[in-house]
Amino acid sequence: MNKAEYLLLKARVEDSMKQLSYYEDRLRAAGLIPFSAENKYEKLGLDEDEIYRIVGSILCDYYTELENIIKVVISTIHVINELDERELLEIAVLPVEGYRPKIISKEAFNRAEEYLGFRYAFTRNYSVIRKKDRAYQLVKELQVLNELLKEDIDEFIGIMDSVIIVWTLNYLVYKQKKMI
Repeated sequence: MNKAEYLLLKARVEDSMKQLSYYEDRLRAAGLIPFSAENKYEKLGLDEDEIYRIVGSILCDYYTELENIIKVVISTIHVINELDERELLEIAVLPVEGYRPKIISKEAFNRAEEYLGFRYAFTRNYSVIRKKDRAYQLVKELQVLNELLKEDIDEFIGIMDSVIIVWTLNYLVYKQKKMI
């Protein structure tokens, strides 16, 4: 990966991180963070099924955006269409020696795995399986996951920024030696 490719990757990851915060902010603006089932339905003028559909949809969007971050980084060295959703998440925890640090921590992985499972159930059994309690629990935990991801991505970008600086300096030294 050259500097330009890395800067594009960094911009895409940072944009996706803003999107993750947006989803959390939307739930907060609706009064769903911090989550309490009491009076939420009446306060928003919606019934319980409508609230569940909104919450479920936002949680699915949130996980999809996290998955997009992972895909952006992983696609630089893996063929991502050969990986299933779980494998993408597993690879994100693994550093690739000499190429990139881990993308997310094991703790973030464990939490994100719950959102992946929810997305699977919500999108495939939308009208059959109502996992309202699980959705509401995930809303309660979203703030923690988002903080973990911010820390992990900040660490990832910090390490990669350092690597790019070293690459650039090495390249400049190489070019200078060639001129001598």
